[in-house]
Amino acid sequence: MVRHHDLGPGDRGHTPLPLFHVNAQVVGLLATLLSGGSLAVEARFDRDGYWERVAAAAPTWLNAVPAVLAELAELPAPPEALTDELARACAERLARHKRPVEIRVAASLPVGPTGKVRRRQLRAGLAA
Repeated sequence: MVRHHDLGPGDRGHTPLPLFHVNAQVVGLLATLLSGGSLAVEARFDRDGYWERVAAAAPTWLNAVPAVLAELAELPAPPEALTDELARACAERLARHKRPVEIRVAASLPVGPTGKVRRRQLRAGLAA
């Protein structure tokens, strides 16, 4: 994770996941420790005010799982300044062929009964 995303001491992650969640431990905490960066950890996930808390933490990367993304998709779009910052961070850190061409905020995500995002449906909906 650290090598793949080129994380370093200047990076700050943000996770809304509890530290007993394996994703928070491995992707959030372990990647942060190995990179020498910092990690903003929420006490518990709460979708209300999420984007404001993210903006206040000023992370360079976000840690989330499909269930969190599905919850966030039901909220109004994040502030434009946040998506602009995400685009800037991608431009600084990613090779040109890995950068997103555009950043779109979806009104909702198609999810299955377990909360897992249905990626094929998502792609089809965004292409329409």
